Amino acid sequence: MSDFIVIMQCCAAKDNAKYLKDGGRDVHFVANPNCGTEKFYKRPDDKSLSGKTYREIVDLQSNENLSEAYSIYTPNNPYKDIYKELFEKFGKRLYILSAGWGIVRAEFKLPSYDITFNAGAGKLKHRNHSDAGYKDYNHLALDFPANPPPVICIGSHGYQEQYKKLMGRSPDKDMPTFAWDNNYTRYYETARRVIKGDVL
Repeated sequence: MSDFIVIMQCCAAKDNAKYLKDGGRDVHFVANPNCGTEKFYKRPDDKSLSGKTYREIVDLQSNENLSEAYSIYTPNNPYKDIYKELFEKFGKRLYILSAGWGIVRAEFKLPSYDITFNAGAGKLKHRNHSDAGYKDYNHLALDFPANPPPVICIGSHGYQEQYKKLMGRSPDKDMPTFAWDNNYTRYYETARRVIKGDVL
């Protein structure tokens, strides 16, 4: 099978990401800005000083402080380059499942952000699935409005609800369900197996 889509969950480490700026200040995108005061905290769908939301600014894809999604994530070794390896293998068939932005094309440019569905990350960073304050992207639906190809999802169980809301179906309706795992090592190893083609 050569036409399947790979959706890879984002990761906490984003060493290659840059901060979007607003009024000369670095914008720190978090889930709950009111839980912190030491930095300029915002949500992706908050309004900037220009009157546009930050998501609208990102959507223009012209800001110099944006980087291709696949390039910003930097898990610990030995998986530091796993997102780049996925992109080299799958190119436009790779999408990122982001707690801050939704399902985005791997080449779609994003700023630095610190939002997660992992409750252990603390209130500042933790996004609740019931939170209606996000207008998540779904680039997969835009690219395949009728019948999307088969999908392999790689990530942790905490992201399944976001996937279900955006895709309109449970991940277990897609091929195969082995990829959902709360053990980071295992799902990065799954990514490597998908790259090698030995799980299809």
